[in-house]
Amino acid sequence: LDFRPGQKFGNTKVIDGLASDGLTDTYDDCVMGVFAEKTVLELDITREQQDDYCIQSYERAIAATEGGRFDSEIVEIKHRRGLVNKDDEPFNYRPDKIRHLRPVFKKDGTVT
Repeated sequence: LDFRPGQKFGNTKVIDGLASDGLTDTYDDCVMGVFAEKTVLELDITREQQDDYCIQSYERAIAATEGGRFDSEIVEIKHRRGLVNKDDEPFNYRPDKIRHLRPVFKKDGTVT
């Protein structure tokens, strides 16, 4: 990365905004997935139950998007690739991949 145009002298720190603002607990400075691992152990939630919930959640999001349920929450913008007027994440869903994802937060964990 070339920081010279904006940082003339000295060290600088790069902070991942998604990790810092969205995936890290403000009070404990711990990644939310670690709390998820603790929760599934405490509540005895299996990997299969987590995967089932994930699949159900994606299918609900797709149905709601296709049914126009989020239309009032989306602000249409012009992008260099065209018009953006819906959340495309639900359509990246690959049900055949869900049960094969590896744990992310703990080597022997279940949270993906």
